[in-house]
Amino acid sequence: MSYQTRNIITLSVLLLLVLAISGYWIFISYPNEIKVAMGVLDKSTKLIDQRREMDDDLRRVQGILKESAAKLANLDKQIVSRVSPQDTYRYLNEILRRIGILDFDMQFTGARTFDNFGYNIYRLSGEGDFSKIFHFVYYLENGPFIYKVRNLSLRGVESGSSAALAMPFDVEIWAYFATVDELPSIQRTLNDVSQPRIGNPFKPIIKRSLPANTRGLIEVERAALRAIVPGKAIIADHKGNIHAIREGDEVYLGYLTRINPEMGTCEFSLNKGGAARRFVLKLKF
Repeated sequence: MSYQTRNIITLSVLLLLVLAISGYWIFISYPNEIKVAMGVLDKSTKLIDQRREMDDDLRRVQGILKESAAKLANLDKQIVSRVSPQDTYRYLNEILRRIGILDFDMQFTGARTFDNFGYNIYRLSGEGDFSKIFHFVYYLENGPFIYKVRNLSLRGVESGSSAALAMPFDVEIWAYFATVDELPSIQRTLNDVSQPRIGNPFKPIIKRSLPANTRGLIEVERAALRAIVPGKAIIADHKGNIHAIREGDEVYLGYLTRINPEMGTCEFSLNKGGAARRFVLKLKF
């Protein structure tokens, strides 16, 4: 074999070897490396996006914490872990020492509890001057503890008695309690609540000349229906005395006209200075 032929064969083998190695790197090794690099790049991109989302979440949480800190700094209500009926009774007495005597009965009707908070429910029934009732509610709503006034009802009463300015009222109050950690204590008390000046919208512009209740009859506009038994209605007057009356029995300025056990009501027909009026008492369930 001539030298020229051997050189051609050698060069061809070397060329094939170079082509094989180049083909391996171009068509096999490089694509695999590019694929791996793209996978790493994709993971890095996802991590960067997650980091951005984490930064956004962090900024939102920091904003919430800042807002919560500002609210806590301006907190004017004392949150307690429990409120007993005795606590509420003492608190109401503190309010009465500031506004004056308000005659009412307090009844604890139950409690509602949830995960970390709840409230006790009380029903207050009584009567008093409108301004005292207003300030009593105002102190409850604006005092240092969390009390909510619900289902307030007032009745304007016009009679010939000297106590005619006393207004019957019925109200439900909720005393809230909660278990909250690391709340700042507040220094605010009932002394920090200012009493606004108000008028009496229930005061009649023109007073009727009504006879005095010299016979001590039930003033139904100042009374409460306690129960209905066959043929009789059990009524508590404004002094707390219990009376059992039938249809047709006389009351102050009128008569009991109908007892409705199904509806839990008693209807009265009253003569208010020549003006006939229908008045209804309802059972409080």
